[in-house]
Amino acid sequence: MKLDYYVYHIGIKGMSIEEGYIGITNNPNTRWQQHKRSDTHVGRAIRKYGDDVSMAIIKQTTEQRALEIEEELRPRERMGWNLAIGGGMPPSQKGKPSHRRGKKMPASSVQKMSESSMGELNPRYNTGKPVIATIGGCILEFTSANRAAEFFGVQQSDIRNVCLGKRTHTDGIWFRFK
Repeated sequence: MKLDYYVYHIGIKGMSIEEGYIGITNNPNTRWQQHKRSDTHVGRAIRKYGDDVSMAIIKQTTEQRALEIEEELRPRERMGWNLAIGGGMPPSQKGKPSHRRGKKMPASSVQKMSESSMGELNPRYNTGKPVIATIGGCILEFTSANRAAEFFGVQQSDIRNVCLGKRTHTDGIWFRFK
């Protein structure tokens, strides 16, 4: 059993373990340097508080046990300086640990996830601004860029970019917000 992972705490001197940042690494010195340079919540805190911030090793252990300890110390989002729940590598930004790392998801699950975010099943599907499309002298009005994208078979982001003036048209279709 290789004890080549470290659970660490970054915080201001005297800060409790519930505060500050908890992470895991197999190279503490490199990780500390990465945190100091990063444009993340913890990186900005390190630069803000300067020499008052330090990194302390909590435990040297196996990778699996390090992930478990991190999850125990950061069981929910936005705890201390951590934004994500602990126990994921890389940290899960959706608030769920990535215990499935290296495991293939069943095709049926992938299909269900895909379908749940398509069209009218997506809760954000029709919440955009109304869009007017001009093609070949015809003017069509849509309740959102999503509806127009579905109708014309183009990317919603392309329609939005035309409406915002970042593009002149997409696939010969001109769009503008109503």
